[in-house]
Formats: sequence, structure tokens, C-alpha cells
Amino acid sequence: MADNQPEHKLFKEESLPELTNASYYAYLDSVERIEGRYFVRFDCIDILRANEVEITSETILDFPSVVIEISDETAEIDNLFGGQNLYDLESTWMIIKTELGQTQQVADQHFNFTSLSAGTQGNYGVTAITTPQDLGPLETDKIDEIVRATLLHESGVKDVTDFLDNLNLAVIDHVNVYDVGQGNCNGLVDQNNVVKAYFDLGGGCNANKFTYPVNIKACFCQNPPVILSHWDQDHIELALNEPYSWTLKWLVPKQKLSNTAYHLANRLIKNGNLICWNSTIVSPYNFQGNFISKCTGSINNKNNSGLALFVEYQPLEYVLLPGDARFGAIPFITTGRIIALVASHHGANGSVTGKKHLPPIAAGHKMIAYSYGQIGSTKNTHGHSHSGAEIKYSNRGWGPEKRAKNGHIALKRRPLNLITPCATAGTCTLQIKRGQHY
Repeated sequence: MADNQPEHKLFKEESLPELTNASYYAYLDSVERIEGRYFVRFDCIDILRANEVEITSETILDFPSVVIEISDETAEIDNLFGGQNLYDLESTWMIIKTELGQTQQVADQHFNFTSLSAGTQGNYGVTAITTPQDLGPLETDKIDEIVRATLLHESGVKDVTDFLDNLNLAVIDHVNVYDVGQGNCNGLVDQNNVVKAYFDLGGGCNANKFTYPVNIKACFCQNPPVILSHWDQDHIELALNEPYSWTLKWLVPKQKLSNTAYHLANRLIKNGNLICWNSTIVSPYNFQGNFISKCTGSINNKNNSGLALFVEYQPLEYVLLPGDARFGAIPFITTGRIIALVASHHGANGSVTGKKHLPPIAAGHKMIAYSYGQIGSTKNTHGHSHSGAEIKYSNRGWGPEKRAKNGHIALKRRPLNLITPCATAGTCTLQIKRGQHY
């Protein structure tokens, strides 16, 4: 850990800079195409600062989180990328140039999670992108440094299987889906509604930060371990802001990381708490009657190369937690029934597009939860959840649905307890509202 990085912070404290013209080494963090528009997120490192030092797993901790999000018509974004397929470039580093000046883009820059671009819509945007194939030798060498600095290494098979086999899931009664805004956070809870393990610790961030609930407090009273579906920021946002979560054990997929995500991974590594999936483990892997699947997508596609979880309620009855994975990328269990489901990717069309990506057929209680951000009539920037996707879930028998924007959800018929002991004590805010269960 860098000497000037306090234990309770992942990022050095820096004064907010002025928004200005700049160039960045930029990690293409997320791409989504919706109704003729692209929504693109870059996680960036200032070029001038990066070129002054050798980037290592330690020196990169001195760089702030700089996230730039843009959206525009597909033709305009395609032109910026020189006609290359954006999805093929996800999780790769490139160079982008930003400028103040009139643009049709909707653009936001967040510096250590604070917006610099409020009030500049139409007057700030990304004006040039140099993709990897067009970088010069010096630029390529610097990006290679960054990639090496943020690289995760697979843990031993026994480390992974011990993590899973030591989870106390015999006491799990059901899964809760928490209202964290435009993000995902699922709790595996006992009959007292106490979290025994988390699947993701995310929430609304950057342009969707407005959807993140004010003063939300997670339940850590049982030191619950965390399984991370993938390294998108909206699946780790709660953890970025909660130092106690860095003391928990995490099982994570091996993926290419952004600067922001690496700060969390590094802290977990330094604390001895990060266990990285081992690719030699057969998937789905059975542990205590539950199953975990390593998704089959390219490592450049975080959504489809992460982890999905099948939680057993009763013998051969499961709830599926897919994260953001398309269903065709999830190695499915071959026996049993799926009786509850969290809609993939916050109910996005892209996760259910194509015959092989249709949701599983609902069985049993047919419980489905949608986790996305919406405040009043103001939806998240991606327009999740999409009506076309909801129709496909309904056509496969899922519903009636519950929506986390209305409060935390219990995927359980008549749960015994709606309020956790720590909620009564005021140390968490994860109580379930009446009507937000089955």
C-alpha cells in the first residue's frame, strides 16, 4: 500500500481539478447499445501523469478514479471508433481525447466519484479515440505497463474450493435483492434475515449516482463473504465506499481490471482476502448442493465471463443469480428447477436477445426481481429495465415481478422476519418492506 494512502480510503485525497481539454489512457469499461444510441464508459488515467512514472501495482494506487461516460447516436460513436466493433474492444486500453466545446454528446466526467461536468452538457465530450491497433510503440509500452500492474492471478484450486465449501449455506433461508439503485447487491440470508453471504456489493454510480439510496448501510454483523459476479463498477460501488467490506473474504473472477476496480482488488489482496477463480475447476461446481458457474464469454467481455450462482432453497429447487451475464453464457445445472431469478443486467434487452439467450423456464413460485435505478419518473441513463426484456421473461413464465426501486426484495413466500437484528440496532438498513416479498 502506498505510504500516503490511509487505511480507510482506497484513493488519495486530491483537490478537484477544473474540467479541461485532456488526453487519457482509457480502459473501455462498458458498452451498451439501446434504441439507436451507444452508452460508453471509460475508466481513465491522465496521460501526462502516467508518462512521468513507471506504472506498477504500487504506483498506480497514486492515480485518482477518473470515469468518463458518453452517449450519442450509434453512427457518431462508430465514427469515433473508426468503425471498429465496440464490443470487441471492451476491457482494453486505448487513448481518448476530451475537449470543451459544442458537441451533441451527453458526457460526464467523475473525478474520485465527484462530477466535474455538471452543467456542461453539450459543451464537453470525447473528440478523438485511438484504438490499440493505431497506437505508437511508446504508447503501447505504457499500456502494457498498466495491464501488468492491474493483472489478477488465479488462486489455487484448493483456495477456491475451500472458500465455497466453508460457506455456511446450510442455514440459508432465501435470497434478498437490495435496493442499491442502478446496480446489483444480493444477500443470502437466514431465517432472521441476517446476511450470511453476498453476491455483489454494487450500486448506482457515476451518471447514475442519483439512484444510489441515501444513507444505505449493509449488514456485516456475521462477516459475510462476498462472491463477485464481475468487475463492473455498479457491482462493486457499495464496497468502494465501505471500508469494512475490505476485511471480508471475496471470491472473484479473473478479468481485466480498470484503475478504479484495481484499487479495490489491491486492498483485498493486501488484506489477504481476495480469492480469484481457478480456470481448471469444472463448471458448474457443486458445493453443499448449491452451484457456481464460470461464464463462458471472452475475458474482454466482463458481463459474460464472470460468475453466476445457483442457490438451493429446497432439494433441486434453485434461485439463479446471473449478474449481468447473458443466459447462453452461463453453464446451467442439468437437474432441478429454477423457481426464482434476478433479471440479468438489470433487465436489459441485450441479455435476452437471441434464442440461445432466452431466460430459463420458470418453475415453482416463479419469483423474479428487477434491480435497476429509478427515482420518481427519472430512470437510469440506460433505460433499464427494458420492456422488450420484461416481455421475454413473462413469456417464459416469470412473474408477477418485484422491483428493487420500490425497496429491498425477499425472494421468499412469507419470510419469517422482515427486519434484521442489526436493522433494529440501526447498524444496517436492509429491512424488507411488506409487499416486497412473495
